[in-house]
Amino acid sequence: MDQEFHPDDFYHRYAEYLSQKQSKTKESYLKNIRPFLTYLDKQSITNPTYHDVERYFDDLINQPSQTHILINDVDYDELSDEQRRALDQFRYKDRTIKSYRNMLNQFFKWLEREGLYENIVQRANNNIPVPHGHAKDALDIEDVEKLLAYLKDANDTLVGKRDYAIVLLAVTTGLRTIELSRANFEDIQRRGLNTVIYVQGKGRREKDEFVIIPRKTKEVIRDYTNFRENQGYMINNDLAPLFASHGNRNKGGRMSTRSISRLISAAYEAVGIHSSKITPHSLRHTAATLSLINGGNLRETQKMLRHSSVRTTEIYAQDLNEDLNTSSQLIEDLIDQSKILKMNEDIAKHDDSE
Repeated sequence: MDQEFHPDDFYHRYAEYLSQKQSKTKESYLKNIRPFLTYLDKQSITNPTYHDVERYFDDLINQPSQTHILINDVDYDELSDEQRRALDQFRYKDRTIKSYRNMLNQFFKWLEREGLYENIVQRANNNIPVPHGHAKDALDIEDVEKLLAYLKDANDTLVGKRDYAIVLLAVTTGLRTIELSRANFEDIQRRGLNTVIYVQGKGRREKDEFVIIPRKTKEVIRDYTNFRENQGYMINNDLAPLFASHGNRNKGGRMSTRSISRLISAAYEAVGIHSSKITPHSLRHTAATLSLINGGNLRETQKMLRHSSVRTTEIYAQDLNEDLNTSSQLIEDLIDQSKILKMNEDIAKHDDSE
């Protein structure tokens, strides 16, 4: 299959293919795929991969204003103060993002069927982040404990040590699967009194962001990396992947995001976590939620997740407030209390009549 991506040619050929459909349907399909092609052009991406699809949707959700400016060629300096305020508050609607995803998948499905290009949207599906108003959930603390206990029990093998380290790091720092995949051995460093991991965040070319690694998590990672070197599996040089593949096909190579997602999903399955709303990306939601539940403030949680705007982090707090909303229970308690009071009144009236 020709892996050269020719956006204009592919777009016009797809438009011709869609000519057999009603004009409104054709217009809708093309309108929803054009932003992605513009995004690629603006980012100078010539042959997109599924990682680029993941970053695109991540930017739509977590950096909506900047992404809107990028793909619509908006000159921010030319906007009025009112327009700037409106743009700063801008978010893509859930249904818009879902339409982008569905129509883009149809486009790449057609490209693959025609032998023109791989369906990178389908390959990225498990790691495409979920729009706000999360259709995907965080794990509760009981599920986290169950998951980590299971992985810790299997922590006597090389793969077991690695898998335990991956999940523990993800759930305590909120790292994305792509950031776990990109991490090198040298990325864990001392910074002041803390041990941190430098990460290449979404849309970035350098590892210029860092997250503090908790003490026990650091020990679990060190246990894995020491074990693999001491047992002669691989040498921990600076550019060695922090989390390596230990299968025969890619022994010592970097784990892909798909492999990391697969091991997380397998761990869910093993401990009985069955929900379409729980995905590998849920570990990031879980880190945010647990941070806020345990007293972390919005700014601290924002820094851990590396959100460009605290408004993105506020969504987790809003979801948490909804989860903690006891209004319905208060109403039920009030009804029960009213019944008890009425019953007591009836008893008192009965006693008075006697």
